[in-house]
Amino acid sequence: MVKVQHVELTSGPLMRKKELADVVIVTAATKHSIHGLEKDHAEAVQRRIAVWARVREDDV
Repeated sequence: MVKVQHVELTSGPLMRKKELADVVIVTAATKHSIHGLEKDHAEAVQRRIAVWARVREDDV
């Protein structure tokens, strides 16, 4: 997972109302998304992917 540049959470107004979020994994070439996770779970997934990919905390 060395090619991961950063991991981010995104959510629009409807998703925020339902407390949902998408996890977006950004690489040099593209973005990969995991859609519709509960916000707390999405934050945990974001942190775990960042650790596996050794992404700096500033880039999360």
